[in-house]
Amino acid sequence: MAVDLGNGDGNSKYLKDFTELEFIACGGFSSVVKCRSRLDGKLYAVKKISVEFSGMTVDRVLREAQIMAELDHPHIAKYHEAWVEDQMWGDTGHFYKKCDVETKCVFILMDLYNCSPLDQLLENDDKLEASISDGSIFRLFKECVAAVSYIHSRGYVHCDMTASNVLVVRGADSTVTAKVIDFGLARRMDDEGLVVISNQLGHIMYRAPECIAESTRTTDRPVVKVGAKADMFSLGVILAQILHPTCPIEMFEDLREIPIPDRWREGTYGSILARLVSLSPDERPSAAQLLQELDSLPPSADS
Repeated sequence: MAVDLGNGDGNSKYLKDFTELEFIACGGFSSVVKCRSRLDGKLYAVKKISVEFSGMTVDRVLREAQIMAELDHPHIAKYHEAWVEDQMWGDTGHFYKKCDVETKCVFILMDLYNCSPLDQLLENDDKLEASISDGSIFRLFKECVAAVSYIHSRGYVHCDMTASNVLVVRGADSTVTAKVIDFGLARRMDDEGLVVISNQLGHIMYRAPECIAESTRTTDRPVVKVGAKADMFSLGVILAQILHPTCPIEMFEDLREIPIPDRWREGTYGSILARLVSLSPDERPSAAQLLQELDSLPPSADS
């Protein structure tokens, strides 16, 4: 993956090639903004990540862009390019206009979507009903499974599958599709199909039991080895939110600790849920197995 390097005002690709229009979202050390390209006039989403403030190296921050560059799937957000500059720029006032200290910033250019994060829709019944017709919510879940199956087939574990990292995208014809985003914690699997991750990263509610197990070695940041089945547990939590959107959040947080209620096991998707949130990774289906199972379901299973 080619990466351009900028050096301040006179050589800022971001300032030269883009007009920043609107703040979209922010995380601990990053923000996403809506921009218009001065070159082709199209609208894009730009993710800006502060390297020094995040405590990571440029290479480590660029790993997200490098992974996205390898992925091309209809249900994964489309990546275009990435570059590094010496400052973090912004005209909207929602993030840094110019850092007072010397810092590098990684910029990741992606497609811009007319969308809402899935978690926001699930938290608001009116928005959910207005955005998603009957049965479509299960199709969106299957699209998430398809994306994860593809990610695993490319040798990666996402490690941060949450409802907030699923965009529900509305097309011009009002149809909705799912797009998986945020590969900041994704890792490539080793020859044993495992990845090394910190047991302190990611949204606690979606973490599989093996992700928060006792550290396998003593380091400044405790780490554990997990496999692709960790993503499947996370998909199980997402499915639980879809099936039971009005349940207290504590119910989802307890999925790692106690068996799911018997009433949650009822029906086709209840059975799938029970397997996905199994405490044992071996008892969870792979993404490819689950996708095949979902493809074979009759339309009546969605109702």
